[in-house]
Amino acid sequence: MNKPEDINRWVASMRSDLQMLASPATRQVEYLIMIGVGDCADEMALNFDDDFKFLICRAARFSKKQIQAIQAVDAQLSKMSGEKRAHLWSFDALRSSAEWAQVRILAALALNLWPEGSPQGENIGENGSEDG
Repeated sequence: MNKPEDINRWVASMRSDLQMLASPATRQVEYLIMIGVGDCADEMALNFDDDFKFLICRAARFSKKQIQAIQAVDAQLSKMSGEKRAHLWSFDALRSSAEWAQVRILAALALNLWPEGSPQGENIGENGSEDG
């Protein structure tokens, strides 16, 4: 069993992932250069995916609306995956593709469901309620 502070760290990480995914392409490119992955946008999706897989098992921590919003981000990123869509993971695609524009919209919608001042997840739909 994970300690509450561990879960809070993962919740904060998910919020950070969503903030980056909702950021303008210029900010995303700056971030990817800063972390040293080069022209490879999949690092943002991988970070999100790690947190998503951990947190989805703890769905009671989020409201139903939040879960649906986070799942929508995951579904959009999944649609962009695969060898035939490798071109979507470049800096050019970050700047110009409709797929990445949709990721930004969905991530922003998920963030809008996050209570202000609650990066660690306090009152994020405890017990699966529609609160928050």
